[in-house]
Amino acid sequence: MCNGVFPSEARILAEVEKAGLIACADGGAEKLLRLGIAPHYIVGDQDSVTPDALASVPSERVVLAWDQEYTDFDKTVRFVLDLGYSDIRVVGATGGRVDHTVGNLGVLRKYHRRARIALVDDDCWIVVPDRSLTFPAEAGQKVSLVPLGRAGSVSTEGLKWPLRDDCLELGVRDGTSNEAVSSPVTVTVEDGFLAVCVFHAG
Repeated sequence: MCNGVFPSEARILAEVEKAGLIACADGGAEKLLRLGIAPHYIVGDQDSVTPDALASVPSERVVLAWDQEYTDFDKTVRFVLDLGYSDIRVVGATGGRVDHTVGNLGVLRKYHRRARIALVDDDCWIVVPDRSLTFPAEAGQKVSLVPLGRAGSVSTEGLKWPLRDDCLELGVRDGTSNEAVSSPVTVTVEDGFLAVCVFHAG
């Protein structure tokens, strides 16, 4: 849970219900507690979280991380990875300040080989896959492929406009607003970094 724009309460509750662990990046704890849910851990430099929020978890589960070279989101991801988790879903990391959203995509790129990390909001979920990503989809469901720099040898299965060993590059060619025609959809990328944005069906 980050400190950005939270999705709907229903979506958060659905994510919490599936979660084996809830870790908040600093001020994300404030927003979660307003829903009556206490996190397992709070991680960060404590510049955007109140003493009352910190008191909602045992003191040994408040992880003070001062290093200003990294965002609280980055610190929280590293902490969860060190606990052994490899499937991480993140809310509150998109919307609001565009610089924060872009920076958070960079965190996905940074750790994409260590875990499947998905940013989730009311519009879509976003993953930077390690070579390949397969997911169920409904006919007509929107899927966008956004290169984070350059992504080489990109191929897809199950999309209306397929790619076959194509190169996508930021500012040159992207793959926005494609759509599913069959399920599952598979996206592979052999070189570089690609953000796969899967818009919620319905």
